[in-house]
Amino acid sequence: MTGCSKGRQGFTPTGSIQWDSSWPELESPNKREEIFAYLEQRFGIPSATFDDYVLFKRKKGWWLMRKSPHLREAGKLKIDYAGIKAFHKVGKYLKPTTRLIQCFGEEASKGIVELCAEEFASLVSGNELKKDLPLEDGYVILRLGQDVVLGAGLWTKGRLISQIPRRELREAMFREDLWAGGRNGN
Repeated sequence: MTGCSKGRQGFTPTGSIQWDSSWPELESPNKREEIFAYLEQRFGIPSATFDDYVLFKRKKGWWLMRKSPHLREAGKLKIDYAGIKAFHKVGKYLKPTTRLIQCFGEEASKGIVELCAEEFASLVSGNELKKDLPLEDGYVILRLGQDVVLGAGLWTKGRLISQIPRRELREAMFREDLWAGGRNGN
């Protein structure tokens, strides 16, 4: 992007920062609207939740970063990553990342699969779960009970497949705070 913003002080410019070439490009307003409309339609997470965030695109992925008046200065830096990886394109689906779901999943009102301890343990072991759920195929939010947002799962043809990295699933198995019964791996 080129040009210099002459906007008022305290305003966070999002379209006219002279970015270092290592930065991903800002996503267009239309695509941004489409992506956040998907989250609202699929998960019930209001699009307005993301009003204070900038959405970047790099290849088949999107990164989310909170708007800041410091973005102008940060834009001059060479970077490896900007914000959290929020989505990537997988086949015909837009896949929300574990981090995005963990950060914003509490806002969700639909597209949620609540797991009991045994189901969670089965997913950690690498198994698929066969369930009868009133959901369309696609990504879902996995929760342990009603309180703990774990990450994303893929619901397809009556099967639930965890999309949470295995390392994180195994670590979660041994966190006492996730288990009402104090399961600690002993």
